[in-house]
Amino acid sequence: MVHVALLTVPFCVALDSGFPDADTSLGFSLTEVVPVEMTLGDPVPVVFLGDGFAPGAEARIGGLTVSGLEVLNPETLSGDTPSALPEGAHDVEVSQDGVNLVLPEAFTVRGPGVGVCGCAAAGRPGSWPGVALGLLGLWGRRRRGGRVFAA
Repeated sequence: MVHVALLTVPFCVALDSGFPDADTSLGFSLTEVVPVEMTLGDPVPVVFLGDGFAPGAEARIGGLTVSGLEVLNPETLSGDTPSALPEGAHDVEVSQDGVNLVLPEAFTVRGPGVGVCGCAAAGRPGSWPGVALGLLGLWGRRRRGGRVFAA
């Protein structure tokens, strides 16, 4: 039996990036970024998910350095998106020990007045409640062995 709980919140949260799990033979992997969008000029907290992250890792979105990057654990990096990102889709990169991994066009910057996920913006897109809900969804997905259930 599958229990499904519906929660209505004024945030758009991506629970699955659609990117396959990366090969860890390079020493680390990069599988997802949460959130996947922001509004132009409004930096948001961002989380990078993968495996094998270590101190000294660096992250970039659209070639610009993510500020305040921290290794929370071997599977999670956290920081703030660059405020100077222009509109459009951008590559997400993580570098560590001379290896650079890229998720092509995995992060999108929307123009002013366009809500993230194409919805009407409510509150500050990507604010901590939205990121927290996204992480909670990813944690739940990992606990279910990667299976995603639809209502």
